[in-house]
Amino acid sequence: MSEKIGDTIPNGTEVKLKNRFKVEFPEIFNLKDWHTHKASRPVFNMKGKTWSEICFTLYDTVEPSTSKGVMDGITEIMSLGIDEYIIKMFILGPTNDVIEEWELMGEIVLIDFGILDYSKSEAMGINIHFDVKGVNLKY
Repeated sequence: MSEKIGDTIPNGTEVKLKNRFKVEFPEIFNLKDWHTHKASRPVFNMKGKTWSEICFTLYDTVEPSTSKGVMDGITEIMSLGIDEYIIKMFILGPTNDVIEEWELMGEIVLIDFGILDYSKSEAMGINIHFDVKGVNLKY
């Protein structure tokens, strides 16, 4: 018998969770996978046949300094004249096994080091906006 719309997910079916991911930036940024606090998944615009910009939010840690790693990466990218690079996004299963690997080709278009605010005591972050030119979903 076929399932109807609105049926529950069958027993034994694993649902992907939003908090099971890691992001791999180019080595020149010296960022670890745990630096990434939030990430957008790829979005494709069917009408325009283009990929939308992705935003990554990084924890700005003291040691190793996330700000320093990002600044060193910017300096190297500018000195080498690198225009496009690959950022990898991994979706993880319940045992931290990789169940999806996305290769995102494009360029960083904006880096926002955030706003300082004496009235807040929350973690600082760095937003990296990545202009996606192409996407490859490996599995």
